[in-house]
Amino acid sequence: ELDACAKSLLASGSKDVSDDVAAAFATKHDLKPHEIKVAVSHLYDAHAEKIAAAAVAAASASPVSAAAPIVLDASPAKPAAAKKNPAATAHGGLPGKPLAAASSPSAKPATATVTFATKTGISAEVRVDLVCGPARGTLVLPKWYKQKQEYVVYPDGRKISPAAFERDGGKEKSKSWKNSCIVVTNDAFNGKTFKRWVDATGYHPVGTEIEGAAAPADEKKKKSKKSSKEKSKKAEEEDEEEVEKSVFERNIEPLLDDAGGIKAIDMTGRFVWLMRNALKNAERSLVISVIHRTSKPIMRSFVDGSDGVKVLYEWCAAARDTNKSSLVLKILKTLRKLPVTFAVLEKTPEFAKFVNKLRKYAPPGKESEDLTIQVQDNAMELKAKWVKMITAENAAKEAAAAKKAAAAKAAAAPPVVGVKRDAAAAAA
Repeated sequence: ELDACAKSLLASGSKDVSDDVAAAFATKHDLKPHEIKVAVSHLYDAHAEKIAAAAVAAASASPVSAAAPIVLDASPAKPAAAKKNPAATAHGGLPGKPLAAASSPSAKPATATVTFATKTGISAEVRVDLVCGPARGTLVLPKWYKQKQEYVVYPDGRKISPAAFERDGGKEKSKSWKNSCIVVTNDAFNGKTFKRWVDATGYHPVGTEIEGAAAPADEKKKKSKKSSKEKSKKAEEEDEEEVEKSVFERNIEPLLDDAGGIKAIDMTGRFVWLMRNALKNAERSLVISVIHRTSKPIMRSFVDGSDGVKVLYEWCAAARDTNKSSLVLKILKTLRKLPVTFAVLEKTPEFAKFVNKLRKYAPPGKESEDLTIQVQDNAMELKAKWVKMITAENAAKEAAAAKKAAAAKAAAAPPVVGVKRDAAAAAA
């Protein structure tokens, strides 16, 4: 079925498989649409190569083909020369070529090494046989040619544009002669589309940027100087950043124990002060790492006896506003680990509302990213933890209040033992 589809596309002159057709085949054969398109494209190329090879074989048996042996001609022969050599044209030879040279199948025109540079294009004229459906001609790439300066020469000397040649071949629906016209040579590029052939040979028009193409010496020097300046500037920036980072690390290092956590309870104040001076994300990530490695007693002091949680809230809000999902996630995970109490949340009531809003966290263009989903999940889990904690504290307060009220009521009631003794005396 895919082969039949490729043949149908080849007949229409268009290589593109519609999305609907690709989707239908993908559903039927349990594949993905892009896999269907790739398969049909390979089949299309295979049939195109067969047609080109058949055209070459048929042409080689005729006088017209025998008179056109050009593979890659770098000579400056002009198409107009055909008028001066009617004999060659009459026999189907290529314009500008002597009949004697064309009549010998083994004879090949002199070729030269053709080089390419972005500013100047190709160094010599290049000619190659071109086939598009039943149409056959010679494509000419002039020396130093620019976009749309290519042309095709028929055996009778007529010169037309590649787009017109595509129409003559019945492939006008393709609207891309570089993909519908086949280059025919005696080398490894036999039967390839022009686009694939020119990409392989490098015979591009002036101005085409080619990766790895040779650049003029002065251009290389300019790029080298520019590159050196950029590297030097980047190195200076990295050195400056490293110095700033080292200062922060040197300040925080005396506060840490062997495990990398805060060393003692009396150091939590100094630690929170450093937190307020941590302006870079790397420094804030280091602080979060220290909190995770701190022991529980010191961690409780950090929560209850300092503004550490408040600073974390400020960081989280800033990271949310700048769409720093990674930092938001780290802070949420840290808060889940900290022993946050109801009293702490009372000091920063907006924090609980902020965490509740993070359940719908969705930075523009990143709604379905894994980090976004993790932020939402951790916000929901943190809210559930805090709700459970607040509910438990409220229940404990209510139980304590009820117990205190019962004790007060019992203290205010008359003594039960004395009443029973008086009743017993009266009965006696």
